[in-house]
Amino acid sequence: MSPKVSMQKKTTIALVIGGALVFIVSVLLLAAIIIARIFYLQPYVIPTNGMHPSKPANTRAIALRQPYDSVSQIKKGDVIVFKQVNNNRSSFIISRVVGLPGDTFSQLPSGKLKVNNTELLLTEIRREGKLTIFLEFNRGSKYEVAYESNRTKPASPPVILTVGKNELFLVGDNRDHSYDSRSYGCIPFSSVIGKVIW
Repeated sequence: MSPKVSMQKKTTIALVIGGALVFIVSVLLLAAIIIARIFYLQPYVIPTNGMHPSKPANTRAIALRQPYDSVSQIKKGDVIVFKQVNNNRSSFIISRVVGLPGDTFSQLPSGKLKVNNTELLLTEIRREGKLTIFLEFNRGSKYEVAYESNRTKPASPPVILTVGKNELFLVGDNRDHSYDSRSYGCIPFSSVIGKVIW
């Protein structure tokens, strides 16, 4: 056998082994994705702009399924998924945790939020059309929120409440265009089904 033929055989064998390894890795990766999807992760599409700027309408979100064993594991600033049932119809809502059990919550006429009688600190970072984007600070967490730049009327509805045991107070990041706990009240911890991780 000539050295040229021997080299061609070695090259062919290397290509076959390389192709087999790529195939095996691809199958294992696909299996891992399927297992993660079935047992641990749930994709969502954000239907509205209620979570703008972090998750604008029609963007995707990935949530970790059942990430919390108790309400004490939830942190302010977490973005969660919960199941809401209205008129025997279920919907899944994504919103940000602003208030935890025992917190007193109120909304000022400006739309700004107070937790435990302290207004949440806002730092303006940019303008986006008719919205002003702020960085909001809430007990060690920070995240972007949007308010209308030229508000002409007081925020509604006015809200003053204390978050109950095993309850959460949720507010969308797009503060003037979000259907959240300011309208439907606190949610029970038992309705939380996921935590948005991406």
